[in-house]
Amino acid sequence: MAVQQADAFGFRGFLPRLEGMIASELRANVLKSLAFHVPLLRDGFLLRPEPDGSGYWLTVGTPGSIRTSFIPQDRFRDSYVKEAVEHLKKGERLHLTRPSSHEG
Repeated sequence: MAVQQADAFGFRGFLPRLEGMIASELRANVLKSLAFHVPLLRDGFLLRPEPDGSGYWLTVGTPGSIRTSFIPQDRFRDSYVKEAVEHLKKGERLHLTRPSSHEG
């Protein structure tokens, strides 16, 4: 898909067009892909809250891969998110896990 290629090659110039597609796209699978990849391309990361309020899922695009880590609510601060993004971009682990009540 074009958005994945733009993400992989870092073609930030495509952002206005991709963001416009979000407003007009009717196919659910394309919208889901756009909602995932546009923030990665625009901001370098995607932050999604855990539905139960226990924390946030941080996804970072790196050259050739996408890394995801969980940030517990008690660690969530803007400064920590910025630090976590940099660690994930370098391929480092955050050494944080989801609370045990979420493990299955």
